[in-house]
Amino acid sequence: MSKVGRVLKRSPATSRGKSGRPTIYPWPKWTDGQWWEIEPAAMGKSFDTIRQSIYQHANRNGRKAQVVKNSESTLAFQFYDE
Repeated sequence: MSKVGRVLKRSPATSRGKSGRPTIYPWPKWTDGQWWEIEPAAMGKSFDTIRQSIYQHANRNGRKAQVVKNSESTLAFQFYDE
């Protein structure tokens, strides 16, 4: 692979949401009940965008989520059942 990058022949999304559209976040991994830490800027997203996506995903799936701004550049979150 070139250091500059490479062209992908298909979307790197590995799962599909209920709508059938590819998801951009690894929800199956992230919703395992453990605390996860991510860097929204590294994903090209803002803190608020990621936070809203986490809460929306929890709501759509009948779960709850805790989201904490862990540092200036990271969010920590956990999905759990009521």
